[in-house]
Amino acid sequence: MLTGYDSKWLNTLYMDKFYRWSNIEMIIQAFSRTNRVFTEDKPHGIIRYYRRPYTMKNIIEYAFAQYSGNKPYGIFVLKLKENLEAMNCKYKEIKQLFQLAGSDDFSKLPEDIAERQKFSKLFGELNKYLESAKIQGFVWEQLTYVFDLADGRKESYTLDFDKTIFDILLQRYKELRKGKQSESDDIPYDIDPYLMSLSTEKINSDYMNSKFTKYVKMLERQEDEGIIEDALNELHRSFASLSVEQQKFANILLRDIQNHDIILDDNKSVMDYIIEYQTRAKSDQISIFSYRLGIYEKGLRDLMSKHVTKDDINAFGQYDKLIQSVNIDLAKKYFDAIEGRDLRKREVRAKLDNLLRRFVLENGFDL
Repeated sequence: MLTGYDSKWLNTLYMDKFYRWSNIEMIIQAFSRTNRVFTEDKPHGIIRYYRRPYTMKNIIEYAFAQYSGNKPYGIFVLKLKENLEAMNCKYKEIKQLFQLAGSDDFSKLPEDIAERQKFSKLFGELNKYLESAKIQGFVWEQLTYVFDLADGRKESYTLDFDKTIFDILLQRYKELRKGKQSESDDIPYDIDPYLMSLSTEKINSDYMNSKFTKYVKMLERQEDEGIIEDALNELHRSFASLSVEQQKFANILLRDIQNHDIILDDNKSVMDYIIEYQTRAKSDQISIFSYRLGIYEKGLRDLMSKHVTKDDINAFGQYDKLIQSVNIDLAKKYFDAIEGRDLRKREVRAKLDNLLRRFVLENGFDL
């Protein structure tokens, strides 16, 4: 088994055998079986041994010191308590960073690039400790853990943030990539593809919807203003897990509810409404953009529905075909008004090309 067994899915090796000082090669060989990484959520293996644990600990440290030329750096990962402490430390730094940037609820990224770079680094480090902790038994449903001390006493330790806060920070981390139109574009942050692939949509929706339902019911029952205000603040805090654009539509929805401009449907969640508002606004953006610049609206909608990137925007000549169909006189009228002068048509075409590409690649914006 030691020479032939290789499983990328194996995390833990359970040992009910006492290895002696003369068996250090066997220790290295056995332990290395667990170290076949498979995905980002298996960064290392775990060894559990039962016979004479303190003596085994000394033998293991000696074995790896011999194996590494007495420099066993990076071989042993932190224990669960140490990982929790490291996560709290990184979270404290992130919290201070956002507070100094005026975003106590983490609802938006700091404006300063250096602060965003620091957040990118800190959150990436926090997640590495988190992935190690998960393998060691950490689950989001339990934030407090009890550990045995050497003198027989027990000690408890609590993580300072929960899954909701982590998801909000993950949403902000994903927004670091906003405006990056292709993989080759330079970006001043170290972006972890694994973190970008994590989804928070379901849990965010469930959490927000509970706060949304609570707030709406209090309004209907005409509860005390102070109680309604507290429920509204809770709901606003839950919006932090949305993208900055979605937060805008969530607040528009609340304004419409408060002004009695919308009749709510019990079968719709808060995310259903946000998506409806967002879709309607996006449709309006495309209509206005097309009308004012003389662009074939259906062609623009078809192109944007493909979610193209900088690299494939002109696949099969689709972008060239769209820009050639532009009513240049309408486009000229728009840019003349913006520039405050009479532009030549070749200048108009250059400006139009730049604006249209940006509109498509950024999935629209207000003109």
